[in-house]
Amino acid sequence: MSIDEANGNIRTEHLSGEPPLSICIRGERASDARAIADVHVHAFDEGLDMGVVSLVSALRLSSTYNPVLSLVAEVEGKDGTMPDSGGQIIGHLMFTPVSILLGGQQVEAAILSPVGVLPMWQRRGIGSRLIREGHRRLRELHVDMVVVLGHSEYYPRFGYRTHMYGTCGVVSDRRNVKIAASADCYQNKLYQIRRIRSEDIPLLFSWWEQWLGDVDLSIRPGSSSLDWLSSDKRTMAGILCERDEPIGYVRVDSTNPEHIRCILPSGADALERMLSWLFGRCDGHVQELTLPLHPDSQMVRRSRQPCRPVMQSWAAGMICPLNPDHAAVAAYCDGVSQGTRNPGLVIWPGSFDVT
Repeated sequence: MSIDEANGNIRTEHLSGEPPLSICIRGERASDARAIADVHVHAFDEGLDMGVVSLVSALRLSSTYNPVLSLVAEVEGKDGTMPDSGGQIIGHLMFTPVSILLGGQQVEAAILSPVGVLPMWQRRGIGSRLIREGHRRLRELHVDMVVVLGHSEYYPRFGYRTHMYGTCGVVSDRRNVKIAASADCYQNKLYQIRRIRSEDIPLLFSWWEQWLGDVDLSIRPGSSSLDWLSSDKRTMAGILCERDEPIGYVRVDSTNPEHIRCILPSGADALERMLSWLFGRCDGHVQELTLPLHPDSQMVRRSRQPCRPVMQSWAAGMICPLNPDHAAVAAYCDGVSQGTRNPGLVIWPGSFDVT
């Protein structure tokens, strides 16, 4: 049976209880969308926000979305049959395939997010079954590692290693940047962000290669314009222009200018011009900005802009090596654990901005 047949690849197991119930793990179908949303609405306490529901919708638009890796857990229908006569979806998990660079080598990987189970079905192993089945499918697809940001006491039971990444960037001091006056920025329109066009994709990738192509654990963006945009209406994502000249790509929170999700200058000299715009958007009391650029990047070292490195791994920043024979993945995880290798820079795709 081919793993590409999402509806045919079904695993049936049994849950203890009165009466005992059967559960199947299968790839999602188009008709499951509402039930999956209902799972996440009740599984996550987000107040009035629908962040995880919006995340799932955004990930379905990803250029790498695969319904085989969007798994649902379904219990038997009222008449005891599976799964087309009223079975209830009680859990959902999604893996998003991505390409990751480790020490200059491209590795097939996946991001694990989200995982949700209806509250009344939690603590019965549903999430565990979803994760294990997802790992099995990923291995069949020759995916070598999974990246997750989650509970450090839960995921290690499935082979996830903690402290694999975290805060990584360079800190720029306002005193070292010539700040453009607000009148210049906005009245004279010195700086503007324009929307990304399909013809911009090769240029964006060239900027990405310059700044992140030699960085450990950097997630390579997708080839669609959607992969460079943001799912969050509060986030500005586009090409920053200075007097109509493209000087870089930026993804930044419009309500919190200090929160910079991604920055890719067109070159080492363009970094200060982008900083001028970034500091110009901030309150005058903001003296430092942390840029998501790896201190080990050759472009960072070539830049004349003074900066201070900051690197700190998180317990929640985890990697699961799916292929024990993959040398690049093993070398990275062992090196970071032993302190002989700096943690990489994880910049999440724009789809994850909704969380």
